[in-house]
Amino acid sequence: MLKAQTTRQAGLSCTRERIVQAAIRLYREIGYRKTTVADVARDASMSPANLYRFYPSRRALEEAVVTELLDEVLAAAASAARSGRSGLERLNATFGAISRLHEDRLAAMSACTNWWWPQDRRTGWPACLMRIGFVVWCGRSSRRGR
Repeated sequence: MLKAQTTRQAGLSCTRERIVQAAIRLYREIGYRKTTVADVARDASMSPANLYRFYPSRRALEEAVVTELLDEVLAAAASAARSGRSGLERLNATFGAISRLHEDRLAAMSACTNWWWPQDRRTGWPACLMRIGFVVWCGRSSRRGR
């Protein structure tokens, strides 16, 4: 009985991972706004109704995607932080790893690349951070009713 339950849980976990990876792939290929739950379900080889068994809403799926991507960032940062000797070297390695990870992700995105990543690579990361800061600021302002 216990073995069957453990096998079932492992299968559910694999299915959830397959769905999240399909969503990430589609967000990069056709864009976040254009990707529908039906698109993700089709890419994960299941029906939209079946996908909703694993994620009750689009928002729940989006949260799982963000969690997956942040886990990757955390793993890269933690690995880089363990290298080097001084605190400054570890900090440089950590930010370098995060920067490389994001550069790779942003380069892979076709639809959003021009908005998030300017053509001039010398100003890329600071410009990207400024845009992210602006988006966060806009979100805070809209929540205040402005």
